[in-house]
Amino acid sequence: MAKVTSGGNAVTVRGDPMRKGYAAPEFSLAGNDLKDIGLRC
Repeated sequence: MAKVTSGGNAVTVRGDPMRKGYAAPEFSLAGNDLKDIGLRC
């Protein structure tokens, strides 16, 4: 687990933090219209 700062607050996240040059993992989330959006690698 890693600790990061978000909005001035310390937050614990699972997994390894991303680093410059790493490929982003595949993910999806809901947009304002509730349709799925994401990044496909």
